[in-house]
Amino acid sequence: YMADELAEEYPPEEVEVDTRVLAVLDLIPEDLDLQQVLLDLYSSQVLGLYDDEENSFIVVNEGEFDLLDRVTYAHEYVHGLQDEHFDLTTFIDEDRMNDDEALARLALVEGDATLAMSEYFIAQASQASPEELRALIEATPEGQDVLEAAPAILRATMEFPYAYGTEFVSTIAAGDWARVDALFSDPPQSTEQILHPEKYLERDEPQILSLPPLTATLGAEWYKIEDNTLGEFQMGVYLDERLDVETAAAASAGWGGDRYAVYVRDGDALLALVTAWDSDAEQEEFAGAYEDWASAKHGREARVDGSVRWWTSDDEVTALLARGREAIVVIGPDVDVVTRALEALASQEQEA
Repeated sequence: YMADELAEEYPPEEVEVDTRVLAVLDLIPEDLDLQQVLLDLYSSQVLGLYDDEENSFIVVNEGEFDLLDRVTYAHEYVHGLQDEHFDLTTFIDEDRMNDDEALARLALVEGDATLAMSEYFIAQASQASPEELRALIEATPEGQDVLEAAPAILRATMEFPYAYGTEFVSTIAAGDWARVDALFSDPPQSTEQILHPEKYLERDEPQILSLPPLTATLGAEWYKIEDNTLGEFQMGVYLDERLDVETAAAASAGWGGDRYAVYVRDGDALLALVTAWDSDAEQEEFAGAYEDWASAKHGREARVDGSVRWWTSDDEVTALLARGREAIVVIGPDVDVVTRALEALASQEQEA
């Protein structure tokens, strides 16, 4: 069932694009079988699944409807109620929103269901037999080795909606479920708002950035395969690949907006990333952390040329331009194409 669902929802052409994008971001190896890794993850981690196209859900069990099964049932039942009242298919429409906004909305959906599930569990646990509670406490999580072996970006984006979404919903709701319903009419716009609920309340909205088309700049043989947004959460995961967790989190915390594009030419790929920060100081913190990240990746310190920092390896070049509240990153196969892309991005004026 899981293999069929994944094949339908995630066709090979999308897998190929995502593999190249995540590889140029240095988040997965180029030769990773992404679809198989995802299938292994979902098969080992999913206890229940709601299908918004069929308006039905399943609970994975071994024939006994025990306490864990009942709690899972409650979680999926909440998804059914969400779909009935808020139409989950259109609420999370990945064709019309960037990945960061979609992940933020998923965090609301899963946070709501997980919080309700937790309250149900507390009520059920008080009525459960000692044997049921002992079995639940002593249960060893299945598939833990599969989860730990997966790339960090896949683990993190799988766990984020449940962990951070639940905290977000709990903070905003403050015990009032009517406030949770109101969130579906006025949902969070970014993972920044999920990570920092006060920014949702303060209407700290993400800055919408633009990128110039680069095919004419790079050459007709280059074509774009992705145009998207990382967001604060995925920016932190990106930095955490080569920095410690605290540094990565601090460097991404001042995120104000970002937009990236990936262009490819045969076996080559180019990443163009424009970021905006809440203040000059926040940009400088990110730039300093990114300099450490790039130096660790290339195994050498940056070469400074005016306001641009350069790192060069045998098969890849990284450039960082930091100014004011903006930082631009370009990663490509050689200095020539990176220079041309960087100049085009630097000349693009962003709306405040």
